[in-house]
Amino acid sequence: MLRLLFAGPLALLAAAPGAAFGWFLFTSPRSLVTLPARLAAYRADLRRGNGWWFSLAEPHSLAAALPRTIGRTLGAFGAARLVLLVFGLGAMTFVGLTVALLLMAWDLYWSWLFLRTKQAEPMLRLQRARLNLGIVMSLLGAAVFIRT
Repeated sequence: MLRLLFAGPLALLAAAPGAAFGWFLFTSPRSLVTLPARLAAYRADLRRGNGWWFSLAEPHSLAAALPRTIGRTLGAFGAARLVLLVFGLGAMTFVGLTVALLLMAWDLYWSWLFLRTKQAEPMLRLQRARLNLGIVMSLLGAAVFIRT
């Protein structure tokens, strides 16, 4: 019983870095190599009081967004599954559904921010397609996570 109390929240906490890792992996393998140096520079700027800004290259086509979305989904659910395996547990339905809801909430948040700005129609269509792709991939990831 105690394993359930720790494993569920830890699996949810591990999903966010797993999603970021999957996104970075498919954005550019070079971004994973330079990430520690960039994080050290950001921390140094933060200590100096300069603040910092973290940016990622946005895909300009649905073909570029697809592997990133797949990587994010695999990373999030893979990290959650890894934590559950460390605790000796199988798939937990509430973890799978919560990770899917978190990924969908992230997509909705960024789409809401993007759609508030004035953009050209092709970029708006791409953002809507990315939102739909993110929701579909999150639901498929949750289904596979729960079934296996």
